[in-house]
Amino acid sequence: MEMGEDDATEKYTEIAKRIPEAKSIADDEIVHEKMLIDMIDEERIGYIGSMVLGLNDALVELTGALAGLSFAIQNTRIIGFIGLITGISAAMSMSASEYLSKKSEKGKKSPLKASFYTGIAYILTVLMLVLPYFLIEKYYFALLGTLIVGIFVIFI
Repeated sequence: MEMGEDDATEKYTEIAKRIPEAKSIADDEIVHEKMLIDMIDEERIGYIGSMVLGLNDALVELTGALAGLSFAIQNTRIIGFIGLITGISAAMSMSASEYLSKKSEKGKKSPLKASFYTGIAYILTVLMLVLPYFLIEKYYFALLGTLIVGIFVIFI
């Protein structure tokens, strides 16, 4: 809708060069566009930083841990469970850190919601990174699967 308002504003501004009465319509379209933008109150957009923090930390920490575990243990089920336990405990830690960080900032963002979004993003990333270890028997292929999932998450 906002893009349609933007296009309408441009067209009315162009018309107003030839027909001066169209200027008031162009001004109305600018007001309508601002009203539409103000109506967009997507709460999750305000917490994207917290989600990215969870994704980033999970990617870095867990991918390294899974790589080390893969070469040390060489049993995909055990690696998967250790990775899951490590990831969930790290998600709780990161969520608590985000809570304290937002609480000390005294900003508009709710510390509880920020920690929730960070924790959920972290846990979802952990589940995606650990999944290959439960689906693939060979530890090196599972590690490759985890690296591919990690790259996929980065691109998303």
